Amino acid sequence: MEFLGVVLAFVLWVRFAPGHRLTLIASRRAHSRLQRFWARGLATGAKFTIGLRWSITGTDQLRRDGPVIVLARHGSQGDALLTAALLAGDGRRLRFVLKKQLLLDPCLDIVGHRIPNYFVNRDSLDNKSELANISRLSSDLESDEALVIFPEGTRFSLGKLARAVSALTETAPQRVNAAQELRSVLPIRTAGTLAALSTSHADLVFCNHVGVADISSMQQLRNEVPLRNPLTFKIERISRTTVPTLLEEENLIQWLDGQWTEIDRWVTQHQADKSPQSGN
Repeated sequence: MEFLGVVLAFVLWVRFAPGHRLTLIASRRAHSRLQRFWARGLATGAKFTIGLRWSITGTDQLRRDGPVIVLARHGSQGDALLTAALLAGDGRRLRFVLKKQLLLDPCLDIVGHRIPNYFVNRDSLDNKSELANISRLSSDLESDEALVIFPEGTRFSLGKLARAVSALTETAPQRVNAAQELRSVLPIRTAGTLAALSTSHADLVFCNHVGVADISSMQQLRNEVPLRNPLTFKIERISRTTVPTLLEEENLIQWLDGQWTEIDRWVTQHQADKSPQSGN
C-alpha cells in the first residue's frame, strides 16, 4: 500500500502539477480520495495479517451537512490511520493535526502536504506559531470536510496521566479536580483545541474507541497477534450552538473537561468488558 500510494501520488502530480494546479479544489479532492483508498487499504490488510476487526456506532451523524471538528481519543500508535479509514468511509475529506515525526512515512509526507494538514513540531519553542497554524487550518473548512485533532497530545499511559495532573496543579489548578477523576484517558491540552475552535463554527464530533492498547515494540505486537478484541468506535456529534463560546473561555474549558470525563467513563467501562477476565 505504501508503494502503491507513492505511485498514485506521482500520477496525480503528473496530472495537476503542470500549470501549478496542485492547490486547486479538484486536486485536493483527488488526493483526499487517494488518502481514503490508502488508509482503508491498510486497515483492510490488517484484517488478514493481524486479525483487526472493528464496529462503529454514530456514523450517521457524519452524513449531516456541514463541516465538523473531530476530537479523537489517542489510545494507540495507529489512531490516525484508523480514524482516516473509518471517517473517510462516508465521503468526508479529512484534515489532520499530526505530529511532525509522522512525515517519515513517504505517503503521509507527499500527500499530506498536498491536502490541508498541519504537522506539529512538539519540540518547538514558538507555541504561538504552532497555534496560529492550527487556527489557519480550521478557518476555511468546507461542508464536506472534517478537521481531526487528538486533543490529549500524546498516547495514554498511567505515567503520562500522573504527570499531566501534576502539571495542571501549576498551570491550571481549576482543572485538577476533573483531571484527577480520569482513569483511561489524558486531560485535554486545551490550547490546540481552542485554536481550532477560534476560527470555525463547525460542529464538534467526539470520536472514542477501545480495543487496541498501545503497542510499543515488535515483540509486544507479536505477542498480541492475532488481536483478541475487536475495536469498538463511538461517534457523537454536538451542535456548535449548544457549546459555550470562546467569549466564555473558562466555561468552554469546563464543558470540554466534562465531555472528556464522559469519554473516560465509557473507555474504562468498555475496557473492563473486553478484559480476559470478562470472557469477551
